[in-house]
Amino acid sequence: MGNEHETTRELRVRQGEREATDRRLAEHAASEDEAEKYARRAERDAYLRERLEKRAEAETDAYLHEHIRKDAVGRRGHGRVRKLFSSRRKARAA
Repeated sequence: MGNEHETTRELRVRQGEREATDRRLAEHAASEDEAEKYARRAERDAYLRERLEKRAEAETDAYLHEHIRKDAVGRRGHGRVRKLFSSRRKARAA
């Protein structure tokens, strides 16, 4: 799906590793202040990882939309594409 998609995947993995590391450091911290610092970092890492997951979903949707649209136009027109993405949005909203 292109370099951008690979980059997003790599960033998600790296962010997950940072989150796990910061959670371990928070658990084994020498002081309460240090534990809080690492816990805040882990929370930030989790937030960033979630944002990257949403970005990956958007990239996948854009890729699918472009390729399915091209296929649908060649076959039956745009109705199939609208129906497919409409059902995907409903499923994601549920």
